[in-house]
Amino acid sequence: MKITNKMIEQFGLQPIEDTDSIEFSEAILNRLFPWSFYHYIRENYRLSDEEFELYCKYCNIENSENFWKSNNISNSKNLYNSYNIINSDFVRDSEDIEYSTDVYNSQHVVSGKNIAHSQYVKTSSQIIESQEIYDSYNIARSNNITWSSVALNSSHLDECSYIYMSEYSTDCHLCGFMKNSRHCLFCVGLEDKEYYIFNKPVAPQEYEIFKEKLMAWLEEEQSKMIVIDESKHTSEERFKLNKRFDSIINGLSLPFFIWVGTAPNYSDDVFVDLFFRDRETIK
Repeated sequence: MKITNKMIEQFGLQPIEDTDSIEFSEAILNRLFPWSFYHYIRENYRLSDEEFELYCKYCNIENSENFWKSNNISNSKNLYNSYNIINSDFVRDSEDIEYSTDVYNSQHVVSGKNIAHSQYVKTSSQIIESQEIYDSYNIARSNNITWSSVALNSSHLDECSYIYMSEYSTDCHLCGFMKNSRHCLFCVGLEDKEYYIFNKPVAPQEYEIFKEKLMAWLEEEQSKMIVIDESKHTSEERFKLNKRFDSIINGLSLPFFIWVGTAPNYSDDVFVDLFFRDRETIK
């Protein structure tokens, strides 16, 4: 096909001097225009098989299918406006993605699934508006999270779950507003503490026994912070984030709540403060 000066001007580029048109193959072999222009031509005009092959070579596309406005991709499919994609599927507005699926507006993701508006994510799933997330799932608006799940508005957590508005803590579960704490269950607002249940200290052995039972319960529960609509393929439609933590806790079963009442140091006041005090201000 011929690229005319009218096409070039419509895209906002300067027309070629001393001619009205140029062959597509000549233009792409001589790299006369940026990638974005060739994407525009491919979207709006019919390319021959030979021209399409040249287009793929110029954009560094190998063994891929159903891609649009994308460059430097291999062994991938269902891509839109994405760059540096390897062995991935359903990637949109993203770059530097490897071995991942359903990634939206994200960067530097390896072995991820259902990732949106995030960066530096590895071996994780259901991550939204977060960064530096490793071996974790159901994480939102958080950073520097490792081996954790169901974390909201938190940072620098390791081996934590069902936790929000917390930082620099390890092995804390069903907790909120924690700081520099370790080995805590059902706690709220603690700093520099370890081995606490319901905001009171316990012996390490007692903690480990109860934690083992708690983790067994949580493995059976289905409450999620990020719910995915598998039928949608834009991040705005696909991801539903439970912004209030009490909504997440309400998803846990009644038998679980009854069992929690047997916990060491159980306190209605702490439980209500932790999960049912007005958390609508969490953003």
